[in-house]
Amino acid sequence: MKRALLLLTAFLCLGLSTSWAGQAEEAFKQGVKASLAGDYVRAEELFRRAISLNPRLVEGYCNLGAALAAQGKHAQALPFYRQAVLYSPNYAEAHYNLAYSLLYLDSVDASRAECALALKYQPTHPEAHHLLGYFYDRDSKYPEALAEYRLAIKFKPDYPKAHFNIAIILALQGKHREAEKEYRLALKQEPGLADARYGLGYALKNLGRKRESLAEFQAFLKMAPDSGDIKVVKAREEVDFLKKELKIK
Repeated sequence: MKRALLLLTAFLCLGLSTSWAGQAEEAFKQGVKASLAGDYVRAEELFRRAISLNPRLVEGYCNLGAALAAQGKHAQALPFYRQAVLYSPNYAEAHYNLAYSLLYLDSVDASRAECALALKYQPTHPEAHHLLGYFYDRDSKYPEALAEYRLAIKFKPDYPKAHFNIAIILALQGKHREAEKEYRLALKQEPGLADARYGLGYALKNLGRKRESLAEFQAFLKMAPDSGDIKVVKAREEVDFLKKELKIK
């Protein structure tokens, strides 16, 4: 499952006055800036410096883990997240990031446990609700999944992937008009979400709106890489079929 990490925690003023503590604070601030700029290699370097100068800098461990995870180094991220929750057991962000990396590494049960802790300590955590929705979704517990995805949107209204996941479940349930609405919300919030175009194409086809469906499949193909991906292949087939149905050359 590909998801965006919530990479950064809010910087907390540490109230430290010694020279080394000031250097740690500055390294942490620069690490946050590097992360925001997408330079995760530089961020990793700066967060490592911050925790070497101040080994009790909890946010430094969490953000170092996030910088590593953003580089695909999930296994290397785990000990830093664990150090963060060791120092601060109710640190919801660290529990969530740990859950995400564990899931990436296929440690599903451990990931569920960390997700539960994230929600225990921060019940309004949108990404943790989204992740819990995913767990229900993969178990085909669709009512529970929908409830969690909707909670994610409640706490983070601009959440296109949550709308997209809701749309997929609604489509599976044959609720194509409702699915259309969710796909469109996802695309309004993230116009480049190609898979939402693909799903919307099928929703419209199932609603008998062939011309609109054709337009969505064509839009998907413009956005998707020219490859042998199954969705690309199927979208091309749908375009050919719909053109014949609509007698378009």
